[in-house]
Amino acid sequence: MLSLQARGSRDLSRIGGLNRMITPRNTTARDGRHKAGVGRAGAKRRSAGTIYRLLVENLDAALFEVDSGGYVTYVSKGVKGLLGHEPRLLIGHHFAPYIHPDDLERAQSAFAATLADRPQPRDFRMLTKRGEPVWVRATTRRVRSPGGRTAGVRGILTDISAHKRLEEDLRATAERFRKAFHSSPCLMSLS
Repeated sequence: MLSLQARGSRDLSRIGGLNRMITPRNTTARDGRHKAGVGRAGAKRRSAGTIYRLLVENLDAALFEVDSGGYVTYVSKGVKGLLGHEPRLLIGHHFAPYIHPDDLERAQSAFAATLADRPQPRDFRMLTKRGEPVWVRATTRRVRSPGGRTAGVRGILTDISAHKRLEEDLRATAERFRKAFHSSPCLMSLS
């Protein structure tokens, strides 16, 4: 919540867990510079950088970047919570060993489609540090070099395991109902 006070006064407000000083535009610094100018712009850049870093580091997902050969060049701290791997230990490794073997072809197809600038969110299983499968949704975009060439893929991995469990439960319930409906000796109708 942002509170406003009379002109010329200051208010220290909490926004998203960060303290911000709200200063009216017509105040000047001791050396005569307008606070809306040089000093304030630098503070805004730092705040934006700080906010961005906090967002990336506290997501319940993993941001990643791989080069055009499939080697990890960046992964956020969210991968620790998602897969149990330390981010720094994934850098320089190919993504394939972290994909469930039954879903590797699907993940490679998604990677190739993104490199060809045809990205679509894809669901597949990855393997945790302990070898357990985790369903993820990968939402990706192609990365271009300064010269315009395809340099790799950047994206976000989101844990959708709970969603997949609900889908499976729904399928199982529907199948039980179908069997009961078709095998019942009594006449049934749905209205």
